[in-house]
Amino acid sequence: PEDKGRDGCRTPIPWDEGDAPNGFTSGTPWLPVKPAQSALNVASQNADAGSTLAFYRTMLAWRKTHDVLLDGDITFFKTSEPVLAFRRSKDDAAMLIVFNLSPEPRDVTLTGVPSGTALAPVSQHAALAGKTLQLGANGYAFIPFTGASKARVSY
Repeated sequence: PEDKGRDGCRTPIPWDEGDAPNGFTSGTPWLPVKPAQSALNVASQNADAGSTLAFYRTMLAWRKTHDVLLDGDITFFKTSEPVLAFRRSKDDAAMLIVFNLSPEPRDVTLTGVPSGTALAPVSQHAALAGKTLQLGANGYAFIPFTGASKARVSY
């Protein structure tokens, strides 16, 4: 076709090791499976607890246990780059979600978060010290709490 749409960024998923197309089809796929993609096949990722596939499965399962993430309201905070921050809220539940989109550590100020609030276990490269959220390189934090819907993030 003249317009290939998003085909340039979508390729067949390699399901197993071996020759291309790696279990994707018995036919010839529209786009090729490149050797670098073959190494990231589903069978190999299933066997690796640290794989991207395992990470997504963990995050999706965790998300399903938090109604506020499924259908809560969303409020984005005005933060400078490279920090992205927003709050999800539903009824009396709320969650601050903060991402450091940089390879450099960043400190973010939190206000209105109840004392004793802890980071969710899925947070990575993050630590909460009082009202300061310390985010390591490419770190992110999920901070669940009840009440205090006025919680904010500034950077």
